[in-house]
Amino acid sequence: MSLLALVEETVKVIREEKRGYINEQAFPLLQHLGLNSEDCLQLAQHFGKQYHQVVGSISELSAFAAYTDKQWVSGYRQQTPIFE
Repeated sequence: MSLLALVEETVKVIREEKRGYINEQAFPLLQHLGLNSEDCLQLAQHFGKQYHQVVGSISELSAFAAYTDKQWVSGYRQQTPIFE
């Protein structure tokens, strides 16, 4: 499964009235990214609310902040448990 297919599958399962789940075919890609299906859904559901520009480990968020000449990128605290 490609990253694009994972994004498409994630969008399909995010609904207000349903809890959602990610297709089992995505598990190898999620493992490669260091995520599980629950974390992936949480990131997708809260993107734009808790995380605005980027998701990733603290080092990846710091690198993005430096690359974009920002001192801070929102979502550090919320993402720390996911990417530890």
